[in-house]
Amino acid sequence: MSDLGAVAPEEPGQTATKKRSPLLDCAKGLAILAVVMSHAWRGVMDEGLIPEDFTFRFIDSIFYLFHVQLFLIVSGYLGFPKADGAKYQLRRQISLAYIYLLWSAVSLTALIYIGRPTGYHTIGQSYLALLYAPIQHFWFLPTIMLGDALFYFLRRSWALFAALIVCLIFRLIFNFSYYSLDYYLFFFVLGGLIRSTTIPGRSGVKTGIASGILYIIGSFVVAKSTAVATVIPNIPLSLAGCGAAFLFARYLAGKPQTAAVLGFFGKRSLPIFLAHAMFMSVTRTACVIVLGTEWPLTTLLVSFIAALAAPMMLERIVQQLGLEKLAGFRPLLS
Repeated sequence: MSDLGAVAPEEPGQTATKKRSPLLDCAKGLAILAVVMSHAWRGVMDEGLIPEDFTFRFIDSIFYLFHVQLFLIVSGYLGFPKADGAKYQLRRQISLAYIYLLWSAVSLTALIYIGRPTGYHTIGQSYLALLYAPIQHFWFLPTIMLGDALFYFLRRSWALFAALIVCLIFRLIFNFSYYSLDYYLFFFVLGGLIRSTTIPGRSGVKTGIASGILYIIGSFVVAKSTAVATVIPNIPLSLAGCGAAFLFARYLAGKPQTAAVLGFFGKRSLPIFLAHAMFMSVTRTACVIVLGTEWPLTTLLVSFIAALAAPMMLERIVQQLGLEKLAGFRPLLS
């Protein structure tokens, strides 16, 4: 994946560039669709609408072993070039911290007073605890903050490679378990390593197909042998999934109509990522109340669509009001 693109779209806390990479927009679009669908898929299981059987675990593994990991690789790739600047670090860390605290508090409020607390580390969560215990998917932002801070010091390829080895040691030997930080940080640092090297990408269709087959087989093995609640993140398997997904995104980027659709979601991945779980929880709860438990696929589809559409509508409203920075959809400091 060393041909990730020349100029890339903005990430949380990063100013927008004038030129975007269609390839990266497609990769982010594919990743955000997988994130939303995977959360919708687990949501209907949490509601008791579908059983936690092999089929559920297999589909769950396919989603969960690549989606956020691909986001982190892209984020590390985008964040590495400017991370050696002190002013950049200050602006980025403050902007990311603001986004994290704002949307964690908003989502926690929604879960307490509107939706149902189905996310990890949510039941009994206090607002003060958000400072050290992320809820739902918001651990992603502190991971980026830590990764960016590391990039300030690790500017050479050998140093980044050494950081990857340290992450592997913590994962394989010490099994460091604080939100699997070592595991997810591995992919962010990998993105920076890809950006720091000059080796041209030569991977093609055959590599993508082989990676995809390996990933499907690995997901099958994980689903067959492990309950969803005890799945141990597998770095080689996730790398195969990320590689297959990226090469698939590269293929789709060459198809104008498909690229336009994926790029549309990729450009809006930040508001979708921040707000989708909140709207999904509320929508799923409403579906259960109205439809009961007899329509799991309908609940899945409606909550998936709502989790995509509502954040984009919110973004549009915020843009019209000129409140993008206040809402966390643009860097607070730029």
